[in-house]
Amino acid sequence: MKSFLLVALLAVAAAASVITNEAPEEPEVLEIPEGLEVADVDEVAGLSELAVITTMVKVADEAEIPWQPSFAPRRGLSVGNIGSADRLMSRTTHSRMAVANQILTQDVTYRGSASTIITAIRVQVIGSSQGATASVVDGALGRNFITIRLQSARGRGYNYAIEIWGR
Repeated sequence: MKSFLLVALLAVAAAASVITNEAPEEPEVLEIPEGLEVADVDEVAGLSELAVITTMVKVADEAEIPWQPSFAPRRGLSVGNIGSADRLMSRTTHSRMAVANQILTQDVTYRGSASTIITAIRVQVIGSSQGATASVVDGALGRNFITIRLQSARGRGYNYAIEIWGR
């Protein structure tokens, strides 16, 4: 019985060590959507296939997507740069408790003096994210006012800290 097991084990090991000479499967052919232009081979010779696809996606996206307001789903919002001459104009916290099956919305408006210029906005989630969104709905950087809309997910709340920087 032991010799039979030894022979069976050797046969299995020999079968497992056999190397096949089969060619690997052909890679999938990259299909280019209609309407996109393909560069000449000379232009993409040094790029990998991933880089070419990424470039195609960027070109297609830039041509088709219209301007949208600043929006950060389920996270904070960061718009503009804080420079060395900028100062913190406003820091507020806004929180709402969840209401069953309701979407809670709050518009937060900051109005500075006529000489105020808003240079940056930071909206940060406090604690764990509950699926709320923050977006700029009125005003802009370079102006003296801005309105930020805080909106919860259905049946959830939110807790945000808003900083407005300017000079």
